[in-house]
Amino acid sequence: MRKLKLFLSLLMLFAFSLGNVWAETAEFSYSDLSGQGASGSGADFTGATKGDVFMSGKGNGNTSYVQIYANGTLTFTPLNGATITKIVLEATTSGYVKTWSSSQEGVSVSDKYVTWEGSSTSVVTLTNTASGQARIKSMTVTYTEGSGTPTCATPTFSPAAGSYEGTQNVTISSTAGATIYYTTDGSNPSTSSSVYSSPIAVSADMTIKAYAVKADYDDSEVATAAYTITEGPDVTIDLLDEGWGFPTSKVINETSYTNGSYTIKVAGTSGNGFRTYGTYFLLGQSGAYIELPVFTSPIAKIVVAGNSNGSGTVAWNIYQGENAVSTAASGCKNDAYTFEIAAANQKANVAHTIKVTSAANLQIKNIKIYFGEAAAVDAPTISGETPFVGSTEVTITAEGADAIYYTLDGTDPTVNSTKYTDAFTLDATKTVKAIAVKGSNASAVASKEFTKVVSYTTIADIYTKAVEV
Repeated sequence: MRKLKLFLSLLMLFAFSLGNVWAETAEFSYSDLSGQGASGSGADFTGATKGDVFMSGKGNGNTSYVQIYANGTLTFTPLNGATITKIVLEATTSGYVKTWSSSQEGVSVSDKYVTWEGSSTSVVTLTNTASGQARIKSMTVTYTEGSGTPTCATPTFSPAAGSYEGTQNVTISSTAGATIYYTTDGSNPSTSSSVYSSPIAVSADMTIKAYAVKADYDDSEVATAAYTITEGPDVTIDLLDEGWGFPTSKVINETSYTNGSYTIKVAGTSGNGFRTYGTYFLLGQSGAYIELPVFTSPIAKIVVAGNSNGSGTVAWNIYQGENAVSTAASGCKNDAYTFEIAAANQKANVAHTIKVTSAANLQIKNIKIYFGEAAAVDAPTISGETPFVGSTEVTITAEGADAIYYTLDGTDPTVNSTKYTDAFTLDATKTVKAIAVKGSNASAVASKEFTKVVSYTTIADIYTKAVEV
């Protein structure tokens, strides 16, 4: 019996020591993600691989720590059949550790550390569930190596699949040294498919499928990312661009600022002027405004990015002169406030103004402007007698047009030609050409020839005179 107990004890000790031999540690630092992601609300990391663990997520990698914003993530993928047993995140301070959840049970927070413990052969995702940002400086992953042939990591896409505004340049990542094959038509890729070598420009709805291949590795699983692309803004006015030269101390009187080809006018109010704070632009209290550049295309929509520290009650709207042309917004804390402009108010060559109507502390970052379709314009109607004797009166009409332009020399008219204001008289043979203009849209050219003739006698006139005699 003693020998049996001794044998079992030795066996357990051997198993324990063998387990320790198999245990591996992957040490990740903020520097592994430096320059990846994006500030503000975060973006997908390209990621990094250490040993048999691939680490990625969504946030902002800077030079001192990794910022994980609210609902941002850090993901840890075991490679080559490995099993992750423990993950420890170390924050810069206990104040920046925040609260976390995990895709698998086993997460806890203590002092400045986030710890997950368990056993996973699949992705473990840790999510910051607090409203503020966490600042992580190191990530330690404990895992056991797998056995057999290693497998290429399933490709990841950045930005992740989803709906985006404007063209996105999508990068694909997998195991270092692997060749990634992909398709963009939704079909499964093979070694006959395109080889990934540079970011893929996605300018329309697209489904990308990719898998990775490497010598002495098993092929990865096929990864799929579907993208929906909506039309981006026609003009973006970034109020954080230093090129505007905005003041850092408050200004009240209306002042013009030019950046590149765009000029805006800004005015504050007594007691609370406008100024830049670097991370947002402060537009005073009730009565303060920004007058946007005048465009030759009609404006259909304006989207303004607010700032989380701004007022929750400030009211503001879009104006043409003294007339509000959209629905007022309340507060300015969100990333995007959309002002839709009804078709009847979509006008070109008209100044649009963002105006504060009540309260104060309107904090904004950028303004995105979307043009509408220029209204269709019918060609004008040219009226007058022809042929004519002596002279004839010419009128030109175009229902719904903003203006009419015409020529008398046979050339096609433009907006630089003579503007029609009232009927005019011709006393010589002329070809009248005219266009109607509404907003930035011009009609087709209308043309009519007016011919002057000398006094003449018709057969009808001769017959009438003969009967009278």
